[in-house]
Order: sequence, then C-alpha cells, then structure tokens
Amino acid sequence: MKGKDIKAYRTSLRMTQEQLAKRFGVAANTVARWERDESIPDGAGMLELAFRGLEIERGLDSTGEIAALQKKVMRNLRKADEAAIR
Repeated sequence: MKGKDIKAYRTSLRMTQEQLAKRFGVAANTVARWERDESIPDGAGMLELAFRGLEIERGLDSTGEIAALQKKVMRNLRKADEAAIR
C-alpha cells in the first residue's frame, strides 16, 4: 500500500493522522511517515492494518469478532517473534 493510498483511505474515513495512529496503536509520526512513503508497516503491521480495515468496514467496535480475531493473531505473531529472537 502506497502512502497516497493510506492517506486517501484515512481522509475518506474523515480521520486525522493522530486518530488513525491511535486506532492502529502507533505514533502519529508513524502514520505521517507512511503517507510520505518514508516507511511502510512491517508484515505484522500490515496484517493489523488489514484487520482494522475490516473492522471499520464492518462497523464493529473494539469488542467485535474481527477485533477478537486480530488480538489472537497478533498475540501469536508476537510469541513467534519472541521465540525467533531467542
């Protein structure tokens, strides 16, 4: 996903960089860097963005089924990352 696409999606949702950053659990300057194509979300970050996008599209809140699935997947990814580091 290119920076212009991230920005277009964010603005279509009428969200500020700060709001999107909070929603994705990243710093606001991270969103700004994505939009300027200075950095891209890592693999786990992309997966999280996809789940958050689905959550937004389906109108689910933080207790919705997508959020629950996302938390489970992210927990497993973090465990795998920690195991790989050891």
